[in-house]
Amino acid sequence: MNLNNIPDTECKCKICVEMCRDVPCWGTPDDIQALINAGYRNKLKVQYWKNGLTSTYIVIPTSKEHKRCCIFLENDLCMLHDKGLKPTEARKVLCSKPPIGVHNAVALTWNTFEGRNLASEFMEDK
Repeated sequence: MNLNNIPDTECKCKICVEMCRDVPCWGTPDDIQALINAGYRNKLKVQYWKNGLTSTYIVIPTSKEHKRCCIFLENDLCMLHDKGLKPTEARKVLCSKPPIGVHNAVALTWNTFEGRNLASEFMEDK
């Protein structure tokens, strides 16, 4: 799946907000580097991802303490939205359009030289 072929979306309905409450969305290495550059490094963590024979480390937004909710969700709004920093998964998934394949497509962007390098640097700097 080519993420560039999926148009960006925007919605603030209850279903979309529930997606943010359920689990943080994932970004590409470029998305995460932009978050780090904007000073949000302390709101990110490393997660190991495996799908079949493919596996890699991914840097993702953390969850709020004792919840699965995205750390960037405040008052049912994404605090990154107006800053142009929403991760790719958040920009591509919409309540009326099932996110089939988007999550894995974002994860695969980490199985690249750039992605592995960023995840490695992130783990070394922790």
